Amino acid sequence: MKMQRNLTRPKPQKSLFQGVFQGVLLISFLLALTVSSDDAEAATKKKTKKTKARPRAARTVSTAPSSALYADLVIDANTGAILHETSGTSPRHPASLTKMMTLYLAFQAIENGVIRLETPLRVSARAAS
Repeated sequence: MKMQRNLTRPKPQKSLFQGVFQGVLLISFLLALTVSSDDAEAATKKKTKKTKARPRAARTVSTAPSSALYADLVIDANTGAILHETSGTSPRHPASLTKMMTLYLAFQAIENGVIRLETPLRVSARAAS
């Protein structure tokens, strides 16, 4: 007759800390279920103070362009004559990304000796129209 071996492992005993921790966790969970969300919302609304916006003085905005920031230039396409100019010779930053990239490539070509400031540029009929 063969002896049967008990293959089950003995259950480890819970420590006192684990039991207390599980009890506190269970009680906290049950208490959280009893508190309604309406009560929590009402409690936070009572604590919130309402503040009024302070009136500000009205600002006057001029529609006329500022001479320090504004520049324009109108040239007759046939004769090349300047028809209108406001701060046309003062240095300005380019106003668009396309212009900035064109300037970047032009200055790179000047730096590499491909062109000079005096080099005439050919313009196609389509681009000129």
